[in-house]
Amino acid sequence: MPSAQRDFDAVAQTWDDEPRRVELSRAIADAIREEVPLSRAMSAMDYGAGTGLVTLLLHDDLASVVAADTSEGMLAVLDGKIAAAGIDTVHTRLLDLTATDLPPTFDLIFSAMTLHHIAAAAGLLHKLYAAIVPGGWLALADLDAEDGSFHPDPVGIFHHGFSAEEMQAMFAAAGFVDLRTRLAHVVTRAIADGTLRDFSVLLTVGRKA
Repeated sequence: MPSAQRDFDAVAQTWDDEPRRVELSRAIADAIREEVPLSRAMSAMDYGAGTGLVTLLLHDDLASVVAADTSEGMLAVLDGKIAAAGIDTVHTRLLDLTATDLPPTFDLIFSAMTLHHIAAAAGLLHKLYAAIVPGGWLALADLDAEDGSFHPDPVGIFHHGFSAEEMQAMFAAAGFVDLRTRLAHVVTRAIADGTLRDFSVLLTVGRKA
């Protein structure tokens, strides 16, 4: 089991206790609603869903959501939420797309703060493209390029964010069109020396022609 996965399993039970994460998830969900024409006819996947903070904000806008993650602990927390709320349109799936392929299945794939944990980020976009039906959408939210201050623990961090230009280049290389990138949220947090710093989170959206 990769060390990054062990870390997420260990913190799963308290992941939602951080108000900053809840606020960020709400901002990302709102940005996706504004940029993607969601409908109750759409089948979606949240890749890197974690405890489902974004999944559960968007599921009412969609026909169904597969909440996929590599952390069993995170998905167990989400399964508990789904059962408690009696939700029948969200299903969890243990999935590592870097090690497998999916056929064209989803009208929308969205992801929040996952891409910087993927070593071969550009390769993952090709996998996501393959899993989207023609005309479907990809919406990825992640840190804008930064100097590494955002994560005090570098374990499992392969990228210090991505500039808008980098994200759009990866989207285009994977085959997506109608690209756009916007600011989704600004996270203010203390860095290693104790000072507060603002970090931008960008949402990039593209469509499979």
